[in-house]
Parts: sequence; C-alpha cells; structure tokens
Amino acid sequence: MTVLNFVLCLSLLCGLCVAGIPATTEPLPLPPSGFGGFGGFSPLSEKALADLHPNVTESFKQLGKKHDDFDLIAKRILSGKSQVVAGTRYVLTVEATNLKGEVKTCEADIWEKTWENFFLVKLKCQEKDYEIRINFEDRVN
Repeated sequence: MTVLNFVLCLSLLCGLCVAGIPATTEPLPLPPSGFGGFGGFSPLSEKALADLHPNVTESFKQLGKKHDDFDLIAKRILSGKSQVVAGTRYVLTVEATNLKGEVKTCEADIWEKTWENFFLVKLKCQEKDYEIRINFEDRVN
C-alpha cells in the first residue's frame, strides 16, 4: 500500500467517525422484533377489523359447507394483528355462536394474497383445527 493510499483510507475512516458512522466491520443491530418493516406484527385498528369481517364471515360459511361438525357463525372480531409476508397475514380473535346460541371464541390465522386471488384460513375453535382455501371468485355473497 502506498503512502497516498494509506492517507486516503485514514482520512476516509476519520471522516466517517466524525460523521457519526462507527468505524467497524460488525453488522449494525436490527431494531427490536415487532418494528415495522422487519416482519413483525402490527395491531389492527377498529376500521381494519371491520373491513376484515366479510372475509371472516365467508370463511365460516365455507367451513360449514366443508365440515359437517362445523356449526359456527362469526359474530364479531374481538382483536387482531397483521404481518406483511408474501401477502398479508392476519391473526384474529373471533367471537362466534353455534346453532344453540352458545358463544365461542376462535383463533383465526388468515393469509391473504390478493394478486393470486385467494386467502387461506386456519381456524382453531372448539378444540378443533380447521383449514380452508378460498378463491375470491368462489366467494358466496
């Protein structure tokens, strides 16, 4: 290395230190989990929960057609969070009633890929797990 190269490297390194950029080869730490843009979950607003209700209602209808033992009707979404993945993932707590009028709480995990026109629903309710894929064009309105 010539003296000129050494001086240039040293001045660049000193300039970075003065600018507040650490002179290290160690990777910078990532923000804590849940920080937007790094795959963490974000809580859903009341409006977002209301916008998701038709998809949840549709999921319950389709599950009723597919499974003879599924007799629940989605009443409201109690809470939820979203995560940006290849599409959007929603994890929701849903209040539902069965045909006897008994109130049940279910956990729904919905993966929505709008550009591929489907959403996949995994539902845990009444100690049972259910799963269904719904294409947007197959929806019952």
